[in-house]
Amino acid sequence: MIRSTGRETAPVYSPDGTKIANVSDQSGHDEIFVSDAEGHNRVQLTQLNGPNIGRLRWAPDSKTLIYDASSDHGGEVFTLSIAPGSKPARVLLNAGNASISHDGKRIYFQSRGQLWKATMQGANPETIAREPGAAQPIESADGKYVIFRSRHGFWRVPAEGGEAEELIVPDHDLLWATTIQPVKKGVYYSEWERSSRAMVISFYDFATKKNSIVLRMTAPKRGFGFGSNSQFSISPDGKYALYSRVDQSQTNLMLVENFR
Repeated sequence: MIRSTGRETAPVYSPDGTKIANVSDQSGHDEIFVSDAEGHNRVQLTQLNGPNIGRLRWAPDSKTLIYDASSDHGGEVFTLSIAPGSKPARVLLNAGNASISHDGKRIYFQSRGQLWKATMQGANPETIAREPGAAQPIESADGKYVIFRSRHGFWRVPAEGGEAEELIVPDHDLLWATTIQPVKKGVYYSEWERSSRAMVISFYDFATKKNSIVLRMTAPKRGFGFGSNSQFSISPDGKYALYSRVDQSQTNLMLVENFR
């Protein structure tokens, strides 16, 4: 789909299925790029020249991205319009793994070991979950719950507030960059299958209450493995899974003149 001389990671389909956004370091630094759904007509959106970029997610209108990046102050969350010439807008400090509600009015995020929600401008933050290890909040497809990871499983809490409950007990190991993608019939998530030594995309079915593996992202013979390992994106029509993989790994030798 997309190949460059750099590292292509964190891919995500837009909600309308027409675009792909991802992070690339082909320029020497992490930058955000957007292409059409076939990987063509690709444009670079940011000129950050330094910070490491974390997870990308789309707003429901498919016109805005939200992402987190490192800084001297810790993690920060930004929104970015995909219109040409747009500049990132910082909305949260000391926060990460942000996502946007389906109505486009709220941001969910993790900070200081808890999960929060705030306005799109980062105002009026409210705690929504304090479970140990709570991370990676994202709204369910029907908008009724916020699904999140807590230690070795996945939980959910009512979007309007209430008690959290365990939702999914994975069959395999979860890594720090585990992806959670809710759909109407269940939840896709990534995990590490020790027996095959591969990252897999699994699906929890709400009807059967069972997990099943839908894709093994087998590592290539060359290269380290999978870019930002467990980040993936299922297309809105449910036909495709988009993920990153290192097909070739190489280094450059640099000559420094007048070295002392």
